[in-house]
Amino acid sequence: MCDRACNSTECLFDGWDCVKQFEPCTYDTYCVEHYADGFCDQGCNEAACLWDGLDCISERHFASGLLVIVVSLPPSEFANVQTTFLRQIGELLHTVVTIAQDSDGNDMIIPWTVYDSSSRSRRSLAGYVVDTVFRRKRAASVG
Repeated sequence: MCDRACNSTECLFDGWDCVKQFEPCTYDTYCVEHYADGFCDQGCNEAACLWDGLDCISERHFASGLLVIVVSLPPSEFANVQTTFLRQIGELLHTVVTIAQDSDGNDMIIPWTVYDSSSRSRRSLAGYVVDTVFRRKRAASVG
């Protein structure tokens, strides 16, 4: 239900409740294939096409914070679907999603091995991953 008082940037547009219907990306097939490829495609540079993955702007400003997503694919396999994955997550969140980079410019995609997965519940496994990521981030910022 739309609450007009909350339909602002500060209130995250009331969770998009005030939008009647999202317009589809006019050139969706093309825009999916050329999403965040480093080249500006003006036909894809609109909200419905997720701003061409920010290819058409020279200076990027990101929201602060970190969203940790656990994907059960090895990094080499994830690399093959990374662009499509980011675009689909962006469609769900109504924003452009990128992979965070460390201070050396490397993507923060961290593989891990769980030695005894049978004894860990799904919740504790997610906690383990988040703790590991934040511990590394804190160590990098302190060290």
